[in-house]
Amino acid sequence: FDTDLESLDWEYIQENLKVNDRGTYWYEFEKYHNRIYQDFTLLFKDNQARRDNIKNIMFYVNWDKIRPLPAGNEGTGFFLGSVPISCIYFKKD
Repeated sequence: FDTDLESLDWEYIQENLKVNDRGTYWYEFEKYHNRIYQDFTLLFKDNQARRDNIKNIMFYVNWDKIRPLPAGNEGTGFFLGSVPISCIYFKKD
């Protein structure tokens, strides 16, 4: 995400906090780059978005291993899909 906790816009995060059904306040950063999807979520102890109030940090990345290609020879815009590879794919048993 080309950033760190010190350089985040905490005022913007505070204004855009969400709350889930368990009452946990959170903010999510999402980034797409071609076939790579990244998700970085900050969970807070209460409704104050501050660096010293972070309860948990979640990070998720997946990679779509098949490039989109036209289906058929008429180029109708249909694309091949695949199941993305994520962290669980590389988990050692």
